[in-house]
Amino acid sequence: MTTTIPNKTEVKALNVPHGISPDLINEPYRDGFTYRAVIGAVFLAAVMVPAAIYLSLMLGGGLGAAADWVTVILFLELARRSFQKLSRQEIMVLLHVASSVGTSIAGAGLAGGVFGMLVWQGYLRTSPATEAFGLDKILPNWVAPPADVVAQRTFWHVLWLAPIGVLVASHILNKVQQFVCGYLVFRVTADLERLKFPMAPIGAQGAMALAEHSGRTESWRWNCFSLGAGIGAAFAVFTTLIPSVTGTLLASPLFIVPNPWLDLSPIFQNVFGMKATAIVIIFDLAALLVGMILPWRVLIGTVAGTIIFQLILNPYVLHPMGILHSWRPGSNPAQTAFNNSLDFYLSQTIGCAIAIALGGFISLFWSLYKRRKKAREEAAALATVNDVPVETTDNDSAMTSTGAPVTTTPEGRGDFNIWLMIAIFVVSSLGYVGLCHWLVPDFPVWMFVAYAFLFTPIMTYIHARVVGITGQHVGFPMVREGTFFLSGYEKPDVWFAPIPLHDYGHMASFFRQMELTRTKFTSMLKAELLVLPIMMIASFLFWSYIWSLDPIPSEKYPPVQIHWPVNAKMTALWATAQSSGATYLTDAIKWDVIGIFAAGTLFTMGGFAALGISVEYIYGFIAGSHTGIVQIFFPTLIGAILSRYWLSKKFGQKEWRSYVPVLIAGYVCGAGLIGMLGMAIVFLQRSVSSLPY
Repeated sequence: MTTTIPNKTEVKALNVPHGISPDLINEPYRDGFTYRAVIGAVFLAAVMVPAAIYLSLMLGGGLGAAADWVTVILFLELARRSFQKLSRQEIMVLLHVASSVGTSIAGAGLAGGVFGMLVWQGYLRTSPATEAFGLDKILPNWVAPPADVVAQRTFWHVLWLAPIGVLVASHILNKVQQFVCGYLVFRVTADLERLKFPMAPIGAQGAMALAEHSGRTESWRWNCFSLGAGIGAAFAVFTTLIPSVTGTLLASPLFIVPNPWLDLSPIFQNVFGMKATAIVIIFDLAALLVGMILPWRVLIGTVAGTIIFQLILNPYVLHPMGILHSWRPGSNPAQTAFNNSLDFYLSQTIGCAIAIALGGFISLFWSLYKRRKKAREEAAALATVNDVPVETTDNDSAMTSTGAPVTTTPEGRGDFNIWLMIAIFVVSSLGYVGLCHWLVPDFPVWMFVAYAFLFTPIMTYIHARVVGITGQHVGFPMVREGTFFLSGYEKPDVWFAPIPLHDYGHMASFFRQMELTRTKFTSMLKAELLVLPIMMIASFLFWSYIWSLDPIPSEKYPPVQIHWPVNAKMTALWATAQSSGATYLTDAIKWDVIGIFAAGTLFTMGGFAALGISVEYIYGFIAGSHTGIVQIFFPTLIGAILSRYWLSKKFGQKEWRSYVPVLIAGYVCGAGLIGMLGMAIVFLQRSVSSLPY
């Protein structure tokens, strides 16, 4: 038996991450946490936090992903005028810091830090919707103080200490677990499984383009980034700027482009008899651009899954059989997708997720077994040749020509001790469990333990693995709600407790971006330690001030006034459904469907692996099968076809693959800048109209 032993060049290639720019392969890792990054964090807290708060109130949503690029662009221009140059490592740190500004609060649609959650919880105490369900009287004081205190619209009251304390404690624990879990799944998916993370180069290339612009050494990256920014800005004029401006001049904003979609479902129902099917046109140029970078196999699987399940099975099989029985004529796309989820796709998604988890763990252990076996064989062969005993280690994936083991972590990357990370995860999870048990003592404590040590790691790993393979994000619908119902617990307090049920899989992609830009991982740890207190203080101060100006919701903030009563009613319905004897959620969990799809998906994955067919088709098929709302023209597929059969041939496949991530990053930035301009106009109009003279 002949064993091939890789030489030093081959060994070095093993630690080269997928998607890295060729000119950075030999560049060392550098620290991105500098005094300029500290100034940038203060800039974020002072300027971007109030902007994010106001935009979320006025337009009904946060800055989203655009906040990251818009914030860095603004700070970058200030730095240039101060004759300062920002490295790509510093820009990556700032991008991570900026992501905490635009993150929206689930259920409330608010951005600008965590203290917006307390405004939402205060509204739940006084909302007519919660009063109708009697929830306002039984809401715990650690959620919101009594109604008379909430009516004062200020956090500067002693009875707000309990909600603030719970919020701060849970936020700190969440940040700790986000970092630790994200790092651990990155080590597994990127270092051990060698997944590609196809979407990670977008952020990395964008950071490098901005760094080149900062240093006035503009190359193809900045030109490509500028082109994308121009396209994004032009498109955002119609989707964002015109509605913002006309909303300040007219009674209602003017939408030239249908927002959020153009509903074609009634046409397809009448012409083709496609009932229980949501078909729309979404005017989103970003989807077409993203299709240019997603793996081709994933897109083919996604389109196939969407056509088979959503366009064939839904109207012609599942609805006639009475499975999709909740659909009613005239339902809008969101209602159709929600009803179909309860009738069938919730169980189908759970079954597929179970199969993905089991398949991922089987693949992981099998990969580890083969790596260790190969390492032992190579070491034994080398020992036979050199007549020297060679020891192997658990993380040996190959052996150098001198017999030295090839480690899975590149030198200087700033990695952390795995056992220390696991210990921190255990301690923080126990802290979560203790906090929740103290707040909700009657809820089964073993379920808090299961959330922290079972559900969170599994969901995080599944998400990270899917992102690493396909570049697409997956969700786990109604896990929280389903487990609450299955527990039999009837009190509403657990619905507001900060339970340790989270999915941190997206962090694995961000660690890959840091790797692609040669940024030390310790930079992000330092940034987290700095930003956490700064952002919490800024969020507290600005939310307190803005809340004191006008009631939230009120006619001053039309989107909030429209959506919050509906969201409050839904929250009250969930929180009191168990005590009122509702069973619609338990009826939605169909164990036979879960079992069929779990077994079928696992069997198909095994068959594909045995035949040597890429599992990317399966991941794409699963994602497409439960799309819910069908974009009839499949913009991502159109983008992929343009990229594969025209643009890659026009510019060259290698060159085009380098252009696309930078182009998309520029598009997001350009659209975000126009959104900020629209927000500034709205803010200026509000300020002028509020003056007494």
